[in-house]
Amino acid sequence: MKKTFYRIGEHFTERPWDRPTREAVEVWWNSFKDTKYLDQFKIWIGGGVLEETTTWDLDIIITGQFKYPADLKHVLDEGIRIGLKHWMLVDIKWKDNLWEDEFQPFKQIRSFNEIEKSTPEKHIIKKYKGVEIYPGLFQHEYKKPTKTYKFSKKMIDEGKYTFGLQKFSDYIYNNKPILA
Repeated sequence: MKKTFYRIGEHFTERPWDRPTREAVEVWWNSFKDTKYLDQFKIWIGGGVLEETTTWDLDIIITGQFKYPADLKHVLDEGIRIGLKHWMLVDIKWKDNLWEDEFQPFKQIRSFNEIEKSTPEKHIIKKYKGVEIYPGLFQHEYKKPTKTYKFSKKMIDEGKYTFGLQKFSDYIYNNKPILA
């Protein structure tokens, strides 16, 4: 019988992740915020968790200049590792700019270039665009609007998304539990 497993770059788990909740995101953040080298970056949240829609992952974007590529790789890897430790998929990437209303070309770096999912029923390998610029760091330059941009724009135009992106610290502050 085939085993079920998931591999995100160098990270591996045999347990499927759960849908992220506010509580799970806060647990992840409380571990992630102490990550070495994180002080070089600004952390942003977007996607379904921010917009409170049903989603399977936590979308995190980091921005800012990093001193060494190894620093960036460590931060990206820790985001994924801590997420899987808490049974949550964290889609974390670095971008050189954040587009607001209109698309602007950007560079994106991930610490993986493929995801693998294997269950008794199927085996899938999803490959991402990217050129290895440092061992384990994959960069891709987007010159045209991406599927993510088009989807987000559509959701904003339909009034289903209202936030776009938010600083992670603001998200945590704005979602503190109310004590009775």
